[in-house]
Amino acid sequence: MKRAEILGIYFWSVWYLRPGMIIRRVIRAIKGRITLLVARSRFADRVFRVTRESVPVYRAPLLPTRITHEAINLHARTFTFLNDRATLSADRDERRRAVQAKPLLWQFHYGYHDYLPGLLAEGAVTSEEVIRYLEEWSGDYPAAHPGARAAAWHPYVLSLRIESWIRLHRLLADSGGTTSRHVGGMDLLARGVEDMTRALLHNLEFATMANHLLKNIKALVLAGCFLDTRTGVRAGTRGRRLLLRELREQVLDDGMHFERSPMYHLAMTADVLDLAAALRDDDTGTLEAVESAALRMCACTRRTLHPDGRVPLFNDSVEHGALDAADVLRAGEALLGTTGETALTDPSEQDGDLDPVRVSGLLTHRRDSLFVIFDGGLVGPDYQPGHAHCDTLSYEVSWHGGRFITDTGVFHYKESPERRYARSTAAHNTVRLDTREQSDVWKSFRVGRRARVTGLHRRVEQGCSIFQAAHDGYGRVARGLIHERSFVIREAEWICVIDYIHGDGSRLIENVVHFHPDVQLQRDATGMRASAHGHACSLRALSELHVRVHETEYYPAFGVRRPRKTLVFHGTQALPLVTGYVIHFDGTAPQITLDQTGLYATIDHEGGTLSIGSRL
Repeated sequence: MKRAEILGIYFWSVWYLRPGMIIRRVIRAIKGRITLLVARSRFADRVFRVTRESVPVYRAPLLPTRITHEAINLHARTFTFLNDRATLSADRDERRRAVQAKPLLWQFHYGYHDYLPGLLAEGAVTSEEVIRYLEEWSGDYPAAHPGARAAAWHPYVLSLRIESWIRLHRLLADSGGTTSRHVGGMDLLARGVEDMTRALLHNLEFATMANHLLKNIKALVLAGCFLDTRTGVRAGTRGRRLLLRELREQVLDDGMHFERSPMYHLAMTADVLDLAAALRDDDTGTLEAVESAALRMCACTRRTLHPDGRVPLFNDSVEHGALDAADVLRAGEALLGTTGETALTDPSEQDGDLDPVRVSGLLTHRRDSLFVIFDGGLVGPDYQPGHAHCDTLSYEVSWHGGRFITDTGVFHYKESPERRYARSTAAHNTVRLDTREQSDVWKSFRVGRRARVTGLHRRVEQGCSIFQAAHDGYGRVARGLIHERSFVIREAEWICVIDYIHGDGSRLIENVVHFHPDVQLQRDATGMRASAHGHACSLRALSELHVRVHETEYYPAFGVRRPRKTLVFHGTQALPLVTGYVIHFDGTAPQITLDQTGLYATIDHEGGTLSIGSRL
């Protein structure tokens, strides 16, 4: 990459940040240096003083959602996070070194302690064993420890651990134990929540914003409901005030979380449900807004789930995460009475033009054996696209209840070939031009110039669902170079993908289709035949492009990779151009005629004749 391009990526990455985020990052860096120096000084114990006296608490709120966990064995000191297993030593220094050698996200999960309530509720451990573990862990990672700020006392980790310790306190209180050990454990949890909440109040993630800040806010609100102290009052007051502001910004009109990652949307939905439950016992005027957001988020979750009950893989998402969507929706139904009614007023389900800023752009078609979800949305909020991928105008398909055409998922978050591939245009079911990226994704969470969506439109015509949108991400390659896609779906019979490439000159076009690992591909007389789960369909290109099939990687969960077949229609073509392909599942195959000027396509089918033209 040329020096000018690198400088441009840095410039645009900073350009989209809010000024306050830049200032906060500078302050955070300075504060971090000072904290490190103080932690290494002889004054550390005074500065990072820990509450010793008993901390009065209200009754811990009962939170309706639950976190699933991987294989954890406290007896054997064996921990599995992100499908990465480690057995830790009984020696404190060796244990800390082993944890520090793991990827940062693994260290985060180790410090969340969200696995402990599940283990205790399941009877896999006793309250005595949990208390002993917490005492040991607290000795391993005091706030004054020089390395604690990077992971164990990171504000995001603090937020999840505050919630986990409040959940544990509720479980211990409900168990009715009266031994001094049991009471001492509850006091340990209360003092820990007090100390962590004090630290969090001074380190809210205004430099990161988005889901991190919402997690901070949840922890403050829960601490305010839990602690009968001055810290609790401060946390609750500030948390509620920030909560109303962030819900207005972070929950879009169609109920999707504004980072447009289905996995993070599910997590934020669970958080808002927990907040609604907590505020029912201790409300100061925020409950109505929180319940309204929760209802819309649950409806969006239900609308966008695949038939297997799991989320699509757009942006940073995996099939198998820490939350089960069915559990979250059941919690929503129990708390709110229903989670489906607002789907009737969901703007993304209505015909006409849609605002890509205020809706997710995730448009769905669900008929009998066929489920399709199309991504016509922005990559994320401009000031925080950390979980964005080059998946603009991509889509996923489930057929006869199983995944059929998929996005790629996430292997891990650390900078690596897997991370670069998962975020690239080639990893998604969309068009790549001249081997360039739609958006300037770099590092693990950075984005420079990003694709802008225009003309987002949905309508139903002659029994066909038609989704349409365009993006200008390739305008960096040449002025006026735009990819526009029309997605036409006839019931459960066929899908016609029509791509308009606007511009001039000749360009290398790669139109990518990724199949689930269970799908088999083979060539036939008219194109390709794909089969899975005892069913077969055909794929046919609509223009003179070459066909290539090769093997790529699919990441359904963190740390898991599976080989799959990827189909690429490719060739160098003169612009403007209209191209695409048809996937024929059942019924009579449509006849498609492409306009040589690159402006429209005509589809003749059993229901009539459709003229699908460019809207630019």
